[in-house]
Amino acid sequence: MLSFGLGFGACSFAPDLSAYPECSPNGYCAPGCTCFEGQVCVPEDREDRFRPPSFCDPRNNCAADILNDPLNCGECGNVCQFDNASAYCDRGVCRMGDCDPGWDNCGEPNNLGCYDSLDTILNCGECGTHCENDTPFCEERVCVEQCDEPKLICDGACIDPEENNEHCGRCDVSCNGLFEVESAGCDEAVCVIYDCLPGFDKCDGNPMTGCETPMGTTGNCGACGDSCTWLQSEQPSCVDGLCQFDCDDGWEDCDEQGHNGCEAKMGTLEYCTSCEDVCEPGGTCTDQGCVDPECSWPLADCGNGCVNTLTDSDHCGACFDPCAGDLQCEGGICGGMGISCPESLVCTVGEQACCISGDGSAFCVAPNACGDMGSVELQCDSADDCEGEQVCCMPEFVGNASAFCTAGCSEDTVLCSRNSQCPHTTFCLMDSSGHYMTCQ
Repeated sequence: MLSFGLGFGACSFAPDLSAYPECSPNGYCAPGCTCFEGQVCVPEDREDRFRPPSFCDPRNNCAADILNDPLNCGECGNVCQFDNASAYCDRGVCRMGDCDPGWDNCGEPNNLGCYDSLDTILNCGECGTHCENDTPFCEERVCVEQCDEPKLICDGACIDPEENNEHCGRCDVSCNGLFEVESAGCDEAVCVIYDCLPGFDKCDGNPMTGCETPMGTTGNCGACGDSCTWLQSEQPSCVDGLCQFDCDDGWEDCDEQGHNGCEAKMGTLEYCTSCEDVCEPGGTCTDQGCVDPECSWPLADCGNGCVNTLTDSDHCGACFDPCAGDLQCEGGICGGMGISCPESLVCTVGEQACCISGDGSAFCVAPNACGDMGSVELQCDSADDCEGEQVCCMPEFVGNASAFCTAGCSEDTVLCSRNSQCPHTTFCLMDSSGHYMTCQ
């Protein structure tokens, strides 16, 4: 038999049953086609087949009898139900049947349900039967002298505290009518919430407060404790159970999970300039992106492999610092040696260093570039600032107290910080000015 994906109770406008010949040969149900409970077989060519009974299952030529089916009474999907009572469908109208065992309507008759328990001392077993004198208690709808243990006496009735919803664990504890609760019950003398009404949940662990917490807030967005407020974000909100936000500067939502907000901090090896910009182990993160760990100064990873920042005119001195016009990059400076050092011999542009040549002229160049420019010398305070076997000298031709790294100078002009930096037979001592340590 063909199957078309709708459930047995799915209601829809009747299909063109001629399209399903297996289920409607000769205008009737095909052999093997079964009408389910509450359905009747309807000829395909019946003129009123689009009126009651209406089709609720298009997989065979059967229809729900909406005049008598309590699951489709009067129309598809209309279920007849009453509190503590049975229900049936009478000519398309839901009617209440007999009350469930232990229930009745002892006052004014109604057609909504049965609301009077027959386990009370005023209505024990049936309406109006009072338990008094020698049998003052009602147990299982019978008046008795005393209640069997471990039952409790609540309002004269013998109650099992393990499973009674009105007296759960003790007489004054009811599991009914809890806040925003759809269904609850008494299980081993403790109220248990089975379902909350839509938009609420139980978050405090106390069943007696019911479903006390509204969902869909920034404090409890999709579930209890699902907070949108602690995230690295601006103006968070909750939409359809998911946190919505704009990330703070320097943060991004890289995992796109929503509930954990802007979890990724930019400017790190894991997230350098974007969620996808992951640096290699040993590398570094710059404003322009990750730097390859194999590119050591004066080489730098400027996005397309290692380049020499002392000679590359597109990355002169640093990545993405191009030289204007036809200027060439020499020593990390566009056009060569760069500007002359100020009288203080301290460069004020970027991280440039002041280097001095043999003729006494001084220029600002890229950091660590002095040693790559022939006779140029690096400003120093002691030999600790110099490379290789260079010493820190205070040349006579410089008209101030600045010193520079050179291959050698007279012993009394070698600045030092310890004896090992001085030539043999000399020691690192304070000079006559009382300001500098020199080899003497």
